[in-house]
Amino acid sequence: MSNNTEPKVIGDTNDWIDWIEESIAKKQIKFYDYKHFDNTQEIGSGSLGKVYRANWKNSHGYLALKSFINFNIAAEEIVNEVLKLRREVDFHENIIRFYGITTENQNDNSKKYLLVMEYADSGTLRNYLSERFVNLTWNDKFNLALQLVNAISFLHDGEIAHRDLNPNNILVQKNTIKLADFGLSNRIKESFNFQSNLFKSIAYVDPQIFNVKKNSKNQIQIYSLNKKSDIYSIGVLLWEISSGRSPFFNEPNDFGLAMKILNGLREKPILHTPEDYIKIYTDCWNNEPDNRPTINQVFSKLNAIISDFQENEYNVDIQLLSEQLPNPNNEVPENIINNSLNKQIIRKFNRINIKEIEPLISSNLILNDFELVVNEIIHFLEDVEMTVIRKNKIIKYLNIHNISLQEIYNWLLSDQNNSNSVFLLGVFNHFGITIGVDEHKAFKLYLKAANSGNLSGMISLGNCYDKGIGTGVDKQKAFELYQNAANLGSKRGIYSIGYCYFNGIGTSINIQKAFELFQKATNLGITLGMTYLGYCYDNGIGTNIDKQKAFELYQMAANLGYYIAQYNLAIMYEYGDGVKMDINQAINWYKKSAEQGIKIFLQCQNINAELKFTGNTNEWIDWIEESITKNKIEYYDYKHFNNIQEIGFGSFGKVYRANYKNSHNYLTLKSFFNFNIAIKEIVNEIKLQREVDFHENIIRFYGITTEIQSDSSKKYFLVMEYADNGVLRNYLNENFENLTWNDKINLALQLANAISYLHDKEIVHRDLQNEYNADIQLSNEQLLKPNNGISENDINNSLHKKMSQIIQNFSRINIKEIGPSISSNLIRNDFELIVNEIIFLFENVEIEKKKYETINFLNNYNVSLQKIYNWLLNNQDNSNSIFLLGVFNHFGIEGNVDKQKAFELYQKAANSENVFGMTSLGYCYGNGSGTSLNKQKAFNLYQKAANLGSVRGMHNLACCYRTGDGTNINGQKAFELYQKCANLGNVIRISDLGYCHENGIGTSVDEQEAFELYQKAANLGYYLAQYNLACMHKIGKGVERDKDQAIY
Repeated sequence: MSNNTEPKVIGDTNDWIDWIEESIAKKQIKFYDYKHFDNTQEIGSGSLGKVYRANWKNSHGYLALKSFINFNIAAEEIVNEVLKLRREVDFHENIIRFYGITTENQNDNSKKYLLVMEYADSGTLRNYLSERFVNLTWNDKFNLALQLVNAISFLHDGEIAHRDLNPNNILVQKNTIKLADFGLSNRIKESFNFQSNLFKSIAYVDPQIFNVKKNSKNQIQIYSLNKKSDIYSIGVLLWEISSGRSPFFNEPNDFGLAMKILNGLREKPILHTPEDYIKIYTDCWNNEPDNRPTINQVFSKLNAIISDFQENEYNVDIQLLSEQLPNPNNEVPENIINNSLNKQIIRKFNRINIKEIEPLISSNLILNDFELVVNEIIHFLEDVEMTVIRKNKIIKYLNIHNISLQEIYNWLLSDQNNSNSVFLLGVFNHFGITIGVDEHKAFKLYLKAANSGNLSGMISLGNCYDKGIGTGVDKQKAFELYQNAANLGSKRGIYSIGYCYFNGIGTSINIQKAFELFQKATNLGITLGMTYLGYCYDNGIGTNIDKQKAFELYQMAANLGYYIAQYNLAIMYEYGDGVKMDINQAINWYKKSAEQGIKIFLQCQNINAELKFTGNTNEWIDWIEESITKNKIEYYDYKHFNNIQEIGFGSFGKVYRANYKNSHNYLTLKSFFNFNIAIKEIVNEIKLQREVDFHENIIRFYGITTEIQSDSSKKYFLVMEYADNGVLRNYLNENFENLTWNDKINLALQLANAISYLHDKEIVHRDLQNEYNADIQLSNEQLLKPNNGISENDINNSLHKKMSQIIQNFSRINIKEIGPSISSNLIRNDFELIVNEIIFLFENVEIEKKKYETINFLNNYNVSLQKIYNWLLNNQDNSNSIFLLGVFNHFGIEGNVDKQKAFELYQKAANSENVFGMTSLGYCYGNGSGTSLNKQKAFNLYQKAANLGSVRGMHNLACCYRTGDGTNINGQKAFELYQKCANLGNVIRISDLGYCHENGIGTSVDEQEAFELYQKAANLGYYLAQYNLACMHKIGKGVERDKDQAIY
């Protein structure tokens, strides 16, 4: 038992180090062997120490390694950081994760300790704002602010104050805020020389710390930074997010500035900042701590601003919708509906070719009549969930009728006066059919259809407001839209209103009303209504329990093909619930359900004969309870979970998603139908997690929670990372036609990488050939590989064969970071995408190479010049097409050079706010191409394009400042713009920045820096940088003279 005792500490430095070593030995802290880290690079340093990034073994993902200048001083605080704070906050999406410890042996045989942590790839918030601010919209700024406030809210709810919030310890990873050093940095600074380091972040620190007060004994009272201090810092950071620059950047960070801030000095609001946003951050930076809001108040106010801001974009359309909707209390007479339908049939009758009628979905379907095709699709979508299943059913329908996706998509685009076509185009955008997913566009199309009184549009618009798809969440609007649709005769609307009453969406929960509406929807033939009604009878919700009635309803919906009803029916057959037990029928319905979309982990032979457990269940439960008590397994109080929703189920049990405390991120809760049977497997799962828990391709295990049952027993749940995008099989079904070989190889490499990592740990997955590929799932586009077979490592009892498929439910691979190659989404016959791809290439191409790059690109994709030229001529309502036609005229592509025509086309594109048109029009004015020379106009156009985020515009503007074309020479401004362009990764601009350093333009001469920048651009293939690099090698400028390298 001694191995399980918590290490004890006295207070001496060696005691803390001993504590860490003992925790590593007992596997309470994960230890990483330093020799397995490679590609180690220093990425930051500060008063605490240095930060490195490195790869672990064969993983392509980075980890961060944090060292300390004086580990002896920091040791106690690190223990507090790792064990006391991280247990409370380690799973939150906006907080950098702690993985474990590594040690590097020093020359004096001592150990250098490093924390192993999550790596944030976009650097600090300050760097992020410096490099990307010009492209940030107010929605982007609001999103950053809300993430930051949400993270601090989570800390404060756990009674943790950060106490050192500034943009240098707030990191950004893929546009996601990541907090670092909470509570740690400030305490360690107190152990060092806190006052000397304080002035480095003076603008963000609570000014009360500079307000020297004395007590009654004339002793100085030191102000202790606290939660209200975090609120002050939040205020300054919200201002910085709105401005893109550091506060008081022209002021020296000294005691004088501290006194000015203490006496009320604050930054001024930026022009066009929303007044409510200004009110939030000015309240936060109030001088008096007691007058500052709480973090939850800040969160609520900020959230309200975001909702109002998004709503205002569409308030005119929404008002129009409400004005056009008929009185909800008025019934539409049935004879009107029937007469309308008869007229439509009669109107189409003379177009029917009797020989081509096929009795598949509708006996009246004419395969070449797209209007009827659209109507048929909308008809069957009324009873289909608003998930990717809609996409699957649409594609299946079109395949049956030999209609290509491109044909129906083109029809929809050309038929936007028909509300059904408007709605269905919204569905195509919503689920990425033919085109990429665009939820914002889908929302607008649903809104347009609903404004025309389209019932399907109303239902889908309600779903958008319900789920926050393409707009802000507004449950009340969702309920009203469902209600209006129901009042106008929508069967789906009736079910949806029942669903709202059942779950309290936009209205109070009213189970009786929900039951009645599900009953009504069932009578109208809606399978979703049948399944919910069956669920009500199954569980006594709104009525008495009636298992037989539940069975009949599930069977009715199952026979109509609804997979959830099929699954529920299988359960009833398996357990003899409401019907005589029949394992063969259970297997039959599980299989049908799985084929429809549910992944069942069920061994189908002799289910009832061999599921026996011979071990001592209590011993395993005791092991879990003892591990929780000794903090070896994290325990989550069930009462802090909210918004719990069932998202899946199998023979092993059910899976839920839920929010924890006030976090808006989901966790997964996994329950078990027979916990006594599964308990040993869960224990082995937990043991394996210690070996594999940090890997980027493995679902994380967080801990355990328990729900007390009515009989006072405990229901155990595993708390795990939430994966939201389905399984690999579905991903391939839905996306295969757009996958390039680069994408496929990337998928294969991620899978091999995950399995390689398991094998390095002597862990065998054993079930990667599952019939339904259900152990391979997607979450936010990342291949993750959770839990590697929960206990396949050690199954030696009679459960082995029967539990193995249940167990591997815990093994999920999710798809993330599949980097799109240039052509990954290229549909070769979709000329609009081709045009966009070509224009994208121009950002990194010198003007004289545009013709070559255009022709080369088209040749690579077997697109003839004549075809693309004709397409451009016929699509002059698109500003990109106008611009590219200008390029064709400028350089004589598929025609003669006509610079005047090119000038006119560039001008037309620029007038449509096209930044490519602006920069090319500027070139024409700057060089007298197709028009008179006018350097001033060129400068103004480059400036406008740069303000709109064009890298080309920034570069050309920098050239103007460098040469004085159209403006005064300003080397400083030129340097800053070149630097901004280089930070965005543009190879030409990196070379230009090197030129500035080489020649002292806007900065001091730095030949070594120039050499490094030329080398970077040269390695990326830029020929002028390669030439400059050769010159520097030849004459020994910025580097040792090397004729061989110069020739190379």
